[in-house]
Amino acid sequence: MKRALICSLLLLLNACGSGGSNPSDENSQTPGNPTDISAYLDNLAAEQNYHSLTSINESVLADYQFSGDPEYVEIRMYQSEHSQDSNPRFEVRHELDGAIRTTLSENQLFYLNEAFSEYGYDYGCLPSWCAIYLVALTGEQVTVVDNQEDLLLFLGDIDRPHELRFMFNGGEFPDYYKAVDDGYLVLTQWFNCNGRNGANLWHVDTWGNKTLRENLIDQEVNMVC
Repeated sequence: MKRALICSLLLLLNACGSGGSNPSDENSQTPGNPTDISAYLDNLAAEQNYHSLTSINESVLADYQFSGDPEYVEIRMYQSEHSQDSNPRFEVRHELDGAIRTTLSENQLFYLNEAFSEYGYDYGCLPSWCAIYLVALTGEQVTVVDNQEDLLLFLGDIDRPHELRFMFNGGEFPDYYKAVDDGYLVLTQWFNCNGRNGANLWHVDTWGNKTLRENLIDQEVNMVC
């Protein structure tokens, strides 16, 4: 997830209290392409003691602390151009985690597969459209999370680094984090289909409030979706 394919899926901070310098002062030379942005953030993270966010594919359910303590979670994608296809109605993007899924009963799998939404807390697939949502299973009860409000309720306190991946969408991806007293500082890469990409410094507090601390890089690229 750290290095998303451009335009395939748009998925699914001032170092306050850190004692460090302003990230933008670390490198006054703006990179000229997305690869340089990655190198810029790699160097910045190493200099200021940020930690790398591993891929969501490398995480398991125990890396999160979701509300309701679900025993299994799937992140799914609904794509509008395939809405007439009966098989499948959705694509499973990530399992949290696959080892748990193999232990589910037939009833649990039935209720899980019956859960469906055409909406999402994230989106992508331009120039078409798709929705990213998740389903959580507790016993035989399935919860569908397909909007930002329900997502924040489902996440509860943002107190695990992996949960930061759910806090960014629409083409912005968290690469590095640093824990601070009231949450995290997060270094992200972003792109859009208007020919721009860059990097940002964010603060995410424990309650899920995001504050843009600094736009580190904003540049034009030859990118069209």
